[in-house]
Amino acid sequence: MRSRQLRLVRLIVPWAVLASLLATSVAAQPRTPPGDVPQPPVTPAAPTPAMVAPPPPALLPSGYLPDDLRARLSAVSGGELSRACGNLESPWAYRGKAGRRLALRDYSRRAATPEQARRLATFLAGEPVDTAYLAPGAVLSCEATHAPPVYLVRFSGGDRPTFALVRFDIAAIVLFDSELPLGLIPMGEHADTLWTALSAFFEDDPAFRAPRPAAAPLRGRGAVHDTTEGAMRPDYVFVSKLPATIEHPAPVYPEEAIRTKTQGTVQVQTLIGADGFVRDAIALAGPPLLRDAALDAIWQWRFQPAMDDGHPIGVWARIPVKFTLH
Repeated sequence: MRSRQLRLVRLIVPWAVLASLLATSVAAQPRTPPGDVPQPPVTPAAPTPAMVAPPPPALLPSGYLPDDLRARLSAVSGGELSRACGNLESPWAYRGKAGRRLALRDYSRRAATPEQARRLATFLAGEPVDTAYLAPGAVLSCEATHAPPVYLVRFSGGDRPTFALVRFDIAAIVLFDSELPLGLIPMGEHADTLWTALSAFFEDDPAFRAPRPAAAPLRGRGAVHDTTEGAMRPDYVFVSKLPATIEHPAPVYPEEAIRTKTQGTVQVQTLIGADGFVRDAIALAGPPLLRDAALDAIWQWRFQPAMDDGHPIGVWARIPVKFTLH
């Protein structure tokens, strides 16, 4: 146990030092924004890569806002339902222009009656809420015949829309708005009822020609749900070699931020693939005026990947991008 603890210190502390050294300080010198960000060849990514070090708790939304969620659900006045596909990893996250290809997508959108929307919202409001981060990431095909049955509900009413990602692959519903995770509701004994209700709504969906699929178990430590499988997702990994930067172009200081004298640090949660390309990048915190510039830059960075027993692996890492006016 002692050697494992010491190993953890050796891995996390050097990466924290490395990240602080890589914090990009940008002078107030507007430049021509870069053109299209070069994209690596598309290869399948692991649904839930591990992190070499956890971000500070203050930087992560809690993912567990039951009171806020129930208040939103009580204000529902309408809704739309659609089939969901694409990236299910943190669908509320802001990834910038270069990350749009990683957004959650939907198709076959259909309007629900106000009564149908309120009935579903009332059902959800009465169920126990857990932490949204219990839901594992996944990338789904947009071909309905080749993808697990996952559906998106867009509730209208209140100040902002609320979204519910109905995932039969894990028998849970993930709730969020356009910027914030709100919670997760396990389907439990209601899974078959929900399956029947949606099959009536999507009569032409090929997914409902077969029985409801068996769900993968939720694993992790949430606000309510807890297992002995480990810490709340994403798990942390021991690696033999940390990722190292090869190319790290500086961001362009936004003109509006210069005019308003906006400075600060944008914290970017970055998925460094086994090939060294940035596979995902999420703005966790920082001035909104600076987030696009930080993300545009990070998407262009290149790395030597992390190594585990001589093999390159994909890992998440937090990179601070600092903007300073001189």
